Amino acid sequence: MVKTRLQRARRAFVSGGVSLGLFFAGCGDEGISPEALRFGQSGEVQVQVITPLLLGTGQLRQLILWRSSGGWQLFESLSYRGLTGDETRRTSPGDAALYAELIALVNETPGLKLFIDELDASLVPPCDSVTSTVILRIYDEPRDETREWHRCGRGPLTVLTPEGAGPDPAASRVLNAVQLVRDRTIGVSAPFLSGYHGSFPFGTLDRGSDSRSGLRSSTVFVAEEGAGPASHEPARWSEFWRAHTGKTDPPPRVDWAREMVLYVSYGERHEAGDSLEVRRVLPVVDGTLIEVFETVPGDFCAPAARTHVPFHIVVAPLARMPLRFSDLRIERIRCGA
Repeated sequence: MVKTRLQRARRAFVSGGVSLGLFFAGCGDEGISPEALRFGQSGEVQVQVITPLLLGTGQLRQLILWRSSGGWQLFESLSYRGLTGDETRRTSPGDAALYAELIALVNETPGLKLFIDELDASLVPPCDSVTSTVILRIYDEPRDETREWHRCGRGPLTVLTPEGAGPDPAASRVLNAVQLVRDRTIGVSAPFLSGYHGSFPFGTLDRGSDSRSGLRSSTVFVAEEGAGPASHEPARWSEFWRAHTGKTDPPPRVDWAREMVLYVSYGERHEAGDSLEVRRVLPVVDGTLIEVFETVPGDFCAPAARTHVPFHIVVAPLARMPLRFSDLRIERIRCGA
C-alpha cells in the first residue's frame, strides 16, 4: 500500500482520539537521488499498537514516531466505552545510528525484510477482542511515499513479540520490526513499562479547573448496597451532576450494576495551570488504588495567581472495595506546552 502524503499516514492515529501534539521537523538527505537510498532512510517510522481491554470495552493505544534524525515520541492513551480516560507523551533525542540500523535490517536482512511479495501490504485483518491490532508505517521523505502493514499480535507494546502473529505466516516480520523499533527507542536504556501498566480502563466524563458542586475532596459513586436491579443509581449522583454542571440535563449513562464513577479533587489551588488527572485504577491486595497525578507549570513559568479547584470525573468498571486514592504525584510541564 503506497500513500503519497505523510499527513495521511498520521491522520489514522489522530482519528482514534489521541492528540499527537508537536511533530519533529524533517531532515532529508540533500543532493542524493531517492533511488540510491534504502526506503525510509530519510523519513520516519511509525508503530501503533491498539490493545483491547476487558473484552473490548476498553482500549490501550500506543504510538511511537521515530524520525531518521534519531528523535522519537511515544504517545499512550487509555479509554473505556469510547471515552478517553488519560493521555501521556514522552520524547527523546534518540539515536540516529539506531534508526539507520533498523532501516538497513528491514530493507536487506533475510528473514527481516519487509519489502517482499509474501508480505501483502493490502491486507487489513480484523483482530478479535483479545488480540492487538498492530500497524507499522515507514515514510520515505525523498520519495514522499509511505508503506504500511496491518497485522494482529498478542498483548500490548510492552510484551509484543513475533510469536502468535497473524493471520499470515509473513506477519511475524511486521511484529519483528515493531519489536526492533520498541527496543531501540523506548527500551534502549531499560525494559519499557507502559504508564498504564496494570490499570483497569476508564473514561473521562468531565475534567476541568472548577466544579460547581462545591466538593473539595475525592468521592466514589457506586450503587447503593441492597438496591434492586432497577434502582442501582446512588441517590446523590443526579443531584451531584446537576450541581456540578449547573444544568438540569440528565447525567451521563452509567451501568451501576457494573460500573462506578470517581470524582477526583484535592482542594483549592492558587496558581493558574494546575490540573488533575486519574492515571491508573489499580487492583491491589487490599482493594483498589486510584493513582492521581497533578500537572503543574514548570519552574520559571510564572503562572498567574488564580484560586480554583481542579477535578477529574471518570467512569470505570466496578472494582473491588475498598477504594483509596493515592498521594498526589506531581508532574511538571514545560511552559507553553
